[in-house]
Amino acid sequence: MVVDQMSNPLRPLKFMPWRSLFQAALLTALIIIFLEFVLLVATQQFPDLKGFIDEVLATSLDVLLIVAAGVGVGALAVIILERLGCPTMNTNSLWGLVACIFLIFLVRRLFPLPALLFDIDPTHIVSMIVGVFWKGRSYWRW
Repeated sequence: MVVDQMSNPLRPLKFMPWRSLFQAALLTALIIIFLEFVLLVATQQFPDLKGFIDEVLATSLDVLLIVAAGVGVGALAVIILERLGCPTMNTNSLWGLVACIFLIFLVRRLFPLPALLFDIDPTHIVSMIVGVFWKGRSYWRW
């Protein structure tokens, strides 16, 4: 029996709460898409706001805002997962959440939606992982 468990390292994947993880990732993506839509409409309605955003993004604050957006997405996903009442949250489920967020935003790239706050690039992904594990640090199991 012990040999069987050790020979299949992917066995824990079968018992992860995938439904809750995908629901949290999808709800996170919908919130981010809504915020991006509001930001897009606001910049079209108020040209001064667009000029201000362009000036801020032209400075070195650009990288800081990208990292903050990624950390925010990761933390938001964990908060939503907690609110959904995920039964088994541990390190594996946090990694599963990262994978689900990645897949949802990868599918989002298929649609012609502007990515103003979060996109699939290395800086956003790494900062999203930091956000997930920063907010979910109480669920780490050593």
